[in-house]
Amino acid sequence: MTDERIDRTGKNFLEIITALILVFLFFGILLVIMNRVFPVGGGLGLLLAGKEQNEEEMEASTEEEESLSGGTQPLHATLAKIYRTVKNKKANHIAWQEASEGLLLFDRDAVQTFKRSSAEVAFDENSRLFLGENSLIIISLFEEDPALKEKRSFLVMVDGEMRGRVRSSGGVPVQMEIAAPGGKIRVAATAPGGGETDFRLKINADKSSTLSVLKGEVEMMAGEATIALKKNETALLGPGEGMGKVRPLPEKPRILSPMKGKAFYFRDLPPKVNFSWRTEKGGKTRFMLARDPHFRDILVDERISEKHFTHGNLRKGLYYWKASRLEGNYESDFSRAESFHIIRDNKAPSLEVHFPKEIIQEKSLALEGTTEPGITIYSGEEKIRAGSDGRFTLMLDLREGVNVIVVEAVDKAGNSTYRSKTVNVKL
Repeated sequence: MTDERIDRTGKNFLEIITALILVFLFFGILLVIMNRVFPVGGGLGLLLAGKEQNEEEMEASTEEEESLSGGTQPLHATLAKIYRTVKNKKANHIAWQEASEGLLLFDRDAVQTFKRSSAEVAFDENSRLFLGENSLIIISLFEEDPALKEKRSFLVMVDGEMRGRVRSSGGVPVQMEIAAPGGKIRVAATAPGGGETDFRLKINADKSSTLSVLKGEVEMMAGEATIALKKNETALLGPGEGMGKVRPLPEKPRILSPMKGKAFYFRDLPPKVNFSWRTEKGGKTRFMLARDPHFRDILVDERISEKHFTHGNLRKGLYYWKASRLEGNYESDFSRAESFHIIRDNKAPSLEVHFPKEIIQEKSLALEGTTEPGITIYSGEEKIRAGSDGRFTLMLDLREGVNVIVVEAVDKAGNSTYRSKTVNVKL
């Protein structure tokens, strides 16, 4: 009995030792896994201290970001107006975002317009840039020099087309420099009492730049070379070829039709509007049609070889159009914008006719009536136009016997109203 009890005790001891070894082994494995999955901490105190440190770092990062985005910088420009799809990118951001009117622009901020879109960038109340569709600019710098008593702005134009207007005010000269492929241009408004410069800069398909001066004077620079362009002059800039010769702007087209105040009426289907103009021989015409006089809401911007254009699907409303002449990469100033109305009218005109009695004794009849001003009146082969007060008089020749008199009033949209009466002529 004693030997069996000893053997049993030994077995139990071995089982306990084995179980302890397995527990320590599994616990060690668990610690290794936890160290791999979870980071090693330094206690709650260190954790809270680290949290405070992280918050300070985040605040510092936020302040740095605000500084880079202009939070502590002087204002460079304002995105004064936008139309349709315009995006902007802050200097320290990667992604582009939808732009909004009134957005403040700072150093290295970018603005981009897309198809049938436009934007207006204001540097101050007198100096503005108007970006056409598919344009991209980067604001570089805007500063006021108290010593020289002048305002200076710098920017980079990457692509597209823009028109700029720079004007001095209060006797303070204004200077703008624009970097473009192949060189740069310098615009200055320094005339006493408020000088003004109006120019257009366009990046062409071959990455050359065309500068056109519409008012004032602009300098063009490539390397060490500098030339000055005056009113109604244009020149090419690079790339790789330096500057082209200064030449006069092409002659702008002469608008023929439709002119200001022209109205087109329709009842069901929109009318066809025929546009026509006159230009010199050769070259193309740039035709633009818009819903507003500033040509922000552009419907058509086409390059046309002919001297006419037809549009047959315009809704009712007021429209504006203009044209310029193209000679390769050179473009004239635009013609004066003309306006016209598209008017939908599906209401029949009023008509009152003073018919005679059923029996009359004369073959000649002066038939009077009233309708709306400008309405056309028909009766048989007779055709007259109602007066400004809507009154009309038809001179009719009748035959002896029964006559059916029909009077029709037709407006410009084709709406019509009929009145008729049977009259018996007995001589």
